[in-house]
Amino acid sequence: MANAGGDICFELNSRNGKIPLDRIHCLKTEGGEPSTPFWKNSRELGYLFKDIWTPSSQNNKIVVENLNTSSKHVLVEGKIWSPAMRFGGRYLFYNQWLEPSGASLGKKPESACFEGPPDRTVSGGSV
Repeated sequence: MANAGGDICFELNSRNGKIPLDRIHCLKTEGGEPSTPFWKNSRELGYLFKDIWTPSSQNNKIVVENLNTSSKHVLVEGKIWSPAMRFGGRYLFYNQWLEPSGASLGKKPESACFEGPPDRTVSGGSV
């Protein structure tokens, strides 16, 4: 879940409806704004990462972070938004802004879907 400060936080193994503060953990991100969290599986959490230092570039990343090791993998990078993933990681859905090939055509958004093995990383990168 994302809080008002822009962090993505999660709680560990609360079954009684009450969440003690020591069980709430937040992802550590620098130089950007995480949003739109989703679960890849029970130990990996994905999110959209927006670069706040160069907002005009609109170069966002879809990142998956392993909660046990804190390792991060960039799945897709570009003018993208609204990620969602099927639990297990086989399908990643997102919207992407495509530049037209003709000068007279306007820009248009498109939706994309990546299908791959559950643990495949599409492209390398760091957050």
